[in-house]
Amino acid sequence: MYLTRAETLLFSALFPPLPHDTEVKEKPGKNVTLHCNTDAAIALAERNRSGRENYVVFFCRDNRLIGTFPFHGLVELKGDGSVVLKNVSVNDTGNYTCLVWTLSDTEEKCVASVHLSVSGVTELKAKPGEDVTLPCNCTKDAAIALVLWNRTDLVDDVFFFRDNKLIRIFQNLSFRGRVELKDPEMTNGDCSVVLKNVSVNDTGNYTCRVRTLSDTEEKCVASVHLSVSGGSGNETKAGNLKNGQINDENEWGYLTLVCLCVFVLLVLVFFFVLVLVVLVHVLVTIRHVVEYIRAMVRTLEEGVDELEIARTERLTCPRPLYS
Repeated sequence: MYLTRAETLLFSALFPPLPHDTEVKEKPGKNVTLHCNTDAAIALAERNRSGRENYVVFFCRDNRLIGTFPFHGLVELKGDGSVVLKNVSVNDTGNYTCLVWTLSDTEEKCVASVHLSVSGVTELKAKPGEDVTLPCNCTKDAAIALVLWNRTDLVDDVFFFRDNKLIRIFQNLSFRGRVELKDPEMTNGDCSVVLKNVSVNDTGNYTCRVRTLSDTEEKCVASVHLSVSGGSGNETKAGNLKNGQINDENEWGYLTLVCLCVFVLLVLVFFFVLVLVVLVHVLVTIRHVVEYIRAMVRTLEEGVDELEIARTERLTCPRPLYS
């Protein structure tokens, strides 16, 4: 049904905030209603807002939503002109205004102003064996250089993505092959990851840190608490067994690395001692050879001296006279 009276209803994210805002606080992942409460009949038409330092959340015509930007598929229009933002994230924090413009007006009128604050820890629940998406949304259209997911009780990383490459060297072995980006292109700053085949041992607090090309350090973008419970006893037992095996593999891996380092160190020490012994042996041998040569030289010199003395005595000794 088309209404005869035309209005334009626009929700915009504005900076800086307007006075007398309605404060709305919500946690990530929830749906939030931004109230407009206009009494005017709503027959909405698209309105261009180019040239202003804000962006249109949605625009519609004749009570029908015909487009959204940049919240594609995440905005729902209600009958009183209010809208519902679905699955909000920390990046949806901002100041929103409801602007109404009728054919009899020369400019739009501010009907309502809402300040939305999205913060806190996202609570997720799952059963063993399920795949879980850990949400993390960075600034839209930002050039993302680094994405780092950690769990607060672990030293190694859950997921480390840098320069368009997955870095595995610091990844905890229990997460290898089970974590991937929800959107490999990270469209609109979506840094969410999918954790596959979860078990009760995946329960914990996860943090998402992101660094863009314009940042000098990582920023904490999202905090998620994952609780994995329920399912059949066999599934839970299987999950525990699998993670126990992985933990054993971690321990054996570290033990193997330590043993390898000790072995290499012992080999180096052995070769060092061997070289030192050979060097000492060579020096001793050289010393013995030198002493032997000196002894031979002294012997030769003594022999020459004896020959010289004998010759001298022979020449000076008088010959006997024979009759």
